[in-house]
Amino acid sequence: MYRNIFAHYYSIDTDNDIVAHNDDQTFLDNVKIFVEEKMSNLYFSDSNRQYKIKESTTQVLTNIKSMITTNDAVQRVSFGDTIAKRLLNKEKDVQSRITQLDQDVQKGGLVVTYFEQDSVKYYAIVKIHYIDFYEENTFDEKRGLPKKHVILKTSICKINGNNIDNDFFLSDSTKPKGQGAAKFWWDDFLELKPLINDTENTKKAFIKVEELLKSEFKEDLPSYWYFRNNLVSYLRSEEQFVFNSMIQRTTGNLDIEPLDGKSEVEKEAYKKALEAKIRAVQMKNGERQFDTEFTVDSKEVKARIKRTIPLITNVDLSIKGEIPDFKNKIVPDIDGERKFLKIYTETGYEEFKKSL
Repeated sequence: MYRNIFAHYYSIDTDNDIVAHNDDQTFLDNVKIFVEEKMSNLYFSDSNRQYKIKESTTQVLTNIKSMITTNDAVQRVSFGDTIAKRLLNKEKDVQSRITQLDQDVQKGGLVVTYFEQDSVKYYAIVKIHYIDFYEENTFDEKRGLPKKHVILKTSICKINGNNIDNDFFLSDSTKPKGQGAAKFWWDDFLELKPLINDTENTKKAFIKVEELLKSEFKEDLPSYWYFRNNLVSYLRSEEQFVFNSMIQRTTGNLDIEPLDGKSEVEKEAYKKALEAKIRAVQMKNGERQFDTEFTVDSKEVKARIKRTIPLITNVDLSIKGEIPDFKNKIVPDIDGERKFLKIYTETGYEEFKKSL
C-alpha cells in the first residue's frame, strides 16, 4: 500500500542559473501519480548500488532531516528547493569541466519525495530528464518529459522515525550497467561513499557463488567444475558485473550428467531452483554481501580463478582460467577400482611425447 507524504518537482535550468517549481494543485497531483508509478518500488531495484553516509551534517542530509521532522508543506518545499539548488551548482561545476570535451550535462529536473510503502517510509531524490520536441499539430517547439526512460539518476533511503537510515541505494541509467552512479551524483552532490568498492564486490561475488557451487555439488564434482567454469568465463569476459546476467551465464545450458535424459520441464525446474539458490547468496540476514552491479576487477578475478589440483607425487593440474568445452576436455572416470583423469590435449600429448 502506497501513501504520499510529500512530492514536489523542481525544474533545473543550468543555462539561466534558475531552479523553479510549480505549486498548481493539478500539477502536484500528477507529480504524486508519477511518483507512485515510478518510485514506490525503487528501493528494491536490481540496478541499485549501496552507499553510506559520510557525515550526518552535509547539506542534503540536513535538509532531508528538516523535511521529515516538519509537517509544514511550505517549509518542505523550501527544503527541497535547497537540495535542487545544490544539484544546480554541482551540475554547473561538472559542465565547466566537460565543456572542452564537447559534452553537456543532460538537462532535467529533480523530484523530491517522502512516501510510505507497505508501512515503511522512504525518502527519494530522483533526477528526470526532459527533451525538446515539435508539437504535432502546430509544429511549435516544445519541451517535455519522455514517457519511457524518463529517470536518469536515483537515490533512496529508509526513514525510521525521524532518523535517516545510513544505507542509500543509488542507480544511474546514463552509465553502462554495472558501472555505478556518476561520481558527481554520489560524491559531489549527495556526499556519500560506496559501501563496497569494485575489488571487494568482485572478490565477494566470486567467493559466495563458488561456495554455493561447492556445497551444492560436493558429491558431483564434474557438475561443480562445469558451473565454476561458466562463472569464470563470465568474470573473465565481462567488464561490468550484472547479477542476473552472471546467473544466466553460470547455469549455462545445463550440460551436466544428472540431467541427461531429463525432459525439458524437468530441466527448466532444475534451472530455476539453481538460479534461486545462486540469487540467495547475495543477501545474508538482510544485508548485501555484494552489489548486484559493479565494474569487475580483472586483477581480483585473476587472483581468484587459479586452482591447483594435486594429481600424483610431483604432478599437479593447474587451472588458470575458463576452459572451452570443459565437459569434453577433462573427464574423470574409473577403471575397475582405479580412478583416473582423462585430459584431451594435442599440445600436451606432443610435448610429453617429445620429452620421453
